[in-house]
Amino acid sequence: MRELLADPDEPLSAEPDPAEPGATRTGGSWRYEPALDGLRALAVIAVLLYHNQNAGAPGGFLGVDVFFVLSGFLITSLLIGEWHRGGGINVLAFWGRRARRLLPALGLLLVGIALYAVFVAQPTQRHSIRLDGIATLFYVENWRLVFSHQTYFDLFSAPSPLRHAWSLAIEEQWYLVWPLLLGLMLHLARGRVSRVVPVVIGLTVVSAGLMYALYEPGHDPSRVYYGTDTRAQALLIGSLLAFVLLGGRRAASKALRVAVEVLGIAGAAYLVWLVTHVHDTASSLYTGGLTLAALAAALVIAAAVHPSSRVLKPMLSVPPLRWIGLISYGIYLFHWPIFLWLTPTRTGLYGWRLLTIRVDATIAIAIASYFLVEMPVRRRAWRRPWIAFAVPGVAVATALVVATVYTAPTAPVFAAPPPGAPMARAAGLGRNLRVLVAGDSVGWTLAWIDTTPVARMGVDIETTAIIGCGIGGGSDDNGGTTLQAGGCKTWPDVYRQNMKTANPDLVLLVAGSWELISHKVDGVEMGPGDPAYHDYLFRQLDEARQILTSKGARLVIALTPCFDRPVQSDSDPSRQQDDPARISWLNGVWTQFAAAHPSDVSTIQYGGLLCPGGTAHDTINGVQVRKDGMHFTNDGAIMTWSWIIPKLAAIEAARHHG
Repeated sequence: MRELLADPDEPLSAEPDPAEPGATRTGGSWRYEPALDGLRALAVIAVLLYHNQNAGAPGGFLGVDVFFVLSGFLITSLLIGEWHRGGGINVLAFWGRRARRLLPALGLLLVGIALYAVFVAQPTQRHSIRLDGIATLFYVENWRLVFSHQTYFDLFSAPSPLRHAWSLAIEEQWYLVWPLLLGLMLHLARGRVSRVVPVVIGLTVVSAGLMYALYEPGHDPSRVYYGTDTRAQALLIGSLLAFVLLGGRRAASKALRVAVEVLGIAGAAYLVWLVTHVHDTASSLYTGGLTLAALAAALVIAAAVHPSSRVLKPMLSVPPLRWIGLISYGIYLFHWPIFLWLTPTRTGLYGWRLLTIRVDATIAIAIASYFLVEMPVRRRAWRRPWIAFAVPGVAVATALVVATVYTAPTAPVFAAPPPGAPMARAAGLGRNLRVLVAGDSVGWTLAWIDTTPVARMGVDIETTAIIGCGIGGGSDDNGGTTLQAGGCKTWPDVYRQNMKTANPDLVLLVAGSWELISHKVDGVEMGPGDPAYHDYLFRQLDEARQILTSKGARLVIALTPCFDRPVQSDSDPSRQQDDPARISWLNGVWTQFAAAHPSDVSTIQYGGLLCPGGTAHDTINGVQVRKDGMHFTNDGAIMTWSWIIPKLAAIEAARHHG
């Protein structure tokens, strides 16, 4: 068997390379394991399907967790092997191998993104892309996304072409810290792995516990999804697997060999179920589900590398999967900006046809990167002395490209209301008006913004909006789109919980996107235009009213504006959400409900801002207001607040003076 190459510890590639030891143990040595390349291939395929939408893989994002477990397993195996061979870990040499492996393709990506920013991205995106480029170059993109309050689960609105670099950042942070920490632990334990294992178990429990503690049901889970501290559990579980396989004896009994295989198959089946059924905002993921997924991946790896495997090892070692696994790093790097570039609008394609052209383009670029950029640096070019000087020069040039080319002039950013705009203090409160935003993801993007300009207009914002859930239904318990109106059963509980700490003057209900879609209620199909659906929405609205006005606040329903969602297929629910007749009918329901409860319910509209002349506009006065024909940008939310605040101030003033 060939020795495992320079990149067994690369999260998305594990091809053989005589520069490094192997990935699985054979009598104390380590060898190349083709099955791990096959596993990487399946993981990156899952990610591609997830990012294509409507491709039957709502849980495809879990492919990244498989990469994390693999990386933890392989890195730890290599480092422990180095320790046992030489009594220490050459950290500088390890970092050098990582830089040689990762930076060439990353530099190519960043240059491509610079061109994307100039020629493809909207002008208002360029500043954000520049910051993402710098964060990606220094492998801190995950924390940039956390601190700038960007959500992974709004990916398909107007995402950065570098948002997927969050996982690469976690990997690189792991490469930086883990060799030092493991070397210290082995030194203190005098090389005895058995003494290190309890510490690693403790770190795993702490990471999983942090995810559980920091996750807030009903709120955006991006903090725990992006955080290195909360996601380290998967890498640590992979490390624990390495300790087990290094320290244990090879399974000699037939029963034990069968047990390893059966557990591996069970783990694989569980991962397949997760990929095809679980959605990215499912609360179960952040309360133990991601930990279970990582454990399942560890079981698959254990079976795949076991010499006696008769099922998983042959299945994962088939040549097509191995070939994809070899270039999977490039596939992951390049696929997301390509997916953003090859849109239905540009190609005229939808569904599997669109996915095919996206995947073909991604694989073509990944192959070119692998053979023309990555492998020459890794296997041949470094033998020439001049490369030692050329590569740092290229890295510096890339940094300059990221820092300068991305700063192309951008459209003016809306940051304040027009001169003379009425402030909320016109209500005569002597303080800012307190507004709680309820509703679905549209309301969430209106509230989850830089609130400083809105506060200057006289409004303090809180939110109880739930991504994926309207009051008439929306997503199922795992966060996925469904026609079942009972899918978002927990929204009343979320509202009640948040009302315990909120004390709003007004509650702004921004819903409508899910209510436009036909539903099944108690097994009966209904939708806009049906009297039964009208009555159902009235019941849902009344429950929301009772909860949200329980402390004396007035409920203000925002009438649903026009939408212009990109339609992915003939059966895409976006067709229903874009239908003017459905929007008109729904606004009639909102208005009738307010008329039936004049003492505590009002309506306002902002369609005049977003839909001048009855036509949807995502860009107004040079500002991109909506990302995808529905959800707000930060600047668009501020502009919208400047439109609706005078209306809210008038409602509050009438309450106090009328």
